[in-house]
Amino acid sequence: MGNRAGRSISVDDLPVHVPDGSRVYVAQASGTPYGTLRVLDEARERWSSLEFLSSFVLEPPAPLEHLGE
Repeated sequence: MGNRAGRSISVDDLPVHVPDGSRVYVAQASGTPYGTLRVLDEARERWSSLEFLSSFVLEPPAPLEHLGE
């Protein structure tokens, strides 16, 4: 696997391409990308450290329900 920075991938492939310790920028276009956050949350056992960058979230996304796990 090469460096994926700046490239688009499908939400289903996301966990495979996000190494431990990554910073994930979740951009908003018309709303919060809850599908992306759900996929990351479901695969949370893959990482010991992951940083999310996002803005304008009206409800806590799924990964925030498991901080420290």
